[in-house]
Amino acid sequence: GGGGGSGGGAVILNVIGNTTVDGSLLAVGQMSGADDGAGSGGSIFLTTSNLTGSGVINVSGGLGQGGSGNNAGGGGGRIAIVLAAGSDCGNVSMQAYGGGANTEKGAAGTVYLKRPADEYGAFTVNNTNATAAATLISTNVVDPLVGDVAVLNLGRLTLESNVTLIVMGNWTNSGYFSGATGSTLRFAGTNEVTVTGTGSNLFYHLLCTNAGKALDFFHGQHLVLGVADAVDDRRGRGLPLVHVELAHGLLDEREPVLLVVDDEGRPKPAERRALAQDAPAGGVERGN
Repeated sequence: GGGGGSGGGAVILNVIGNTTVDGSLLAVGQMSGADDGAGSGGSIFLTTSNLTGSGVINVSGGLGQGGSGNNAGGGGGRIAIVLAAGSDCGNVSMQAYGGGANTEKGAAGTVYLKRPADEYGAFTVNNTNATAAATLISTNVVDPLVGDVAVLNLGRLTLESNVTLIVMGNWTNSGYFSGATGSTLRFAGTNEVTVTGTGSNLFYHLLCTNAGKALDFFHGQHLVLGVADAVDDRRGRGLPLVHVELAHGLLDEREPVLLVVDDEGRPKPAERRALAQDAPAGGVERGN
């Protein structure tokens, strides 16, 4: 034994002027005992006009104790940065990584960054190429509404059953995304967005609810549509058809598949084969 590690604390900073981080701002989890779990990272919420410096803001999970013990790394914590004036964070490094361990590495935490020009903040999951547990968005998360989403460096993002994640911006995935039964990933707004990256996307419900909304899928991704709605429009308007280049889960321009949605937003799979030959190469067709 030796006991589990303590979790990181919570830091809330509301700075009227500018913030410079040349050292370390930490809320990290503590190391575990030989056969226990390390502490999870804490949370740092910073509101400031500008953020500059070359230091680090770190809410990573604690390391599992070395040796031959059955230990687990702590999950990464949460960083939220809201800038009132600045457009970037200088050279400050944002770290919300899962802790390493012999048995199971901790899941990555999350980084949220909102700049003055952003209506919605960007959401990032980054686990520095470590194979680890998934970062879960559970039913305990209030109002999961974000702008751009980036799952990077083998990060793993999962939606719990019956959770809806609303994305207003672009989707980049070079890791893994999965939605549990009953979960929903909804692309909202009317802007055209891109779905890029070489990662794996497993959607249960994939919704695109506004007329004129376009989702552009790029070659080289893995895309699996769940057993429920592929693309849905509950108000009976918007995307009348969706063209996705799909071959055994791998987007492939050689075998386009057309998904047609009826007036009530239900996919019409019987029409896919007949229409697929006429589908142009490219992403998602705009609605009427």
